[in-house]
Amino acid sequence: MKITSELVQKAADFSAEAHSGVKRKYSGEPYFNHPARVAAQLALLPGVTEIEIAAALLHDTLEDCATVTSEILKKEFGVEVMLLVQELTNPSKNFKGVSRDERKAMDREHVARASVSAKHIKILDRLDNLPLDFVKVDPNFARKYALESRLLADAIAEDLGVNDDLLKRLYERIELLEADLRLI
Repeated sequence: MKITSELVQKAADFSAEAHSGVKRKYSGEPYFNHPARVAAQLALLPGVTEIEIAAALLHDTLEDCATVTSEILKKEFGVEVMLLVQELTNPSKNFKGVSRDERKAMDREHVARASVSAKHIKILDRLDNLPLDFVKVDPNFARKYALESRLLADAIAEDLGVNDDLLKRLYERIELLEADLRLI
């Protein structure tokens, strides 16, 4: 697929390289498919900028790729993209020895203070991380992730600028997951 924006193409290439050889935990698919899907869904929203699409493609690089730093993102993509990727990066990644519940609370507080653009990308990220067959793969983790997803959605919902349709899609996906969990 040919991408018309040089910035977006560069971000896609960078993200693909940064995630090269990495597979998704539950599906085994190439990791880059995830940020590519998030960016593609974001591109369908009205008024989205190439900065936002580039950030969506790069959203997991600071968190998951040891060789990628904020300085590298700033140099390669500019301050705006780097700042948006920082908003999408869970701060809890720097806190070892803290319980998962405490780390996820930190991450929710971080997202609650983020820009509307970051919240839209975070919603799409979470939607992509909630596949419908998730329950069959790891029901115990699915229960925890469903609760974390609902708490995250609630934190995002406090921002009146967030796209209602996106937020509704997230709540619906969480409800589907919760319904599937009640069946097992």
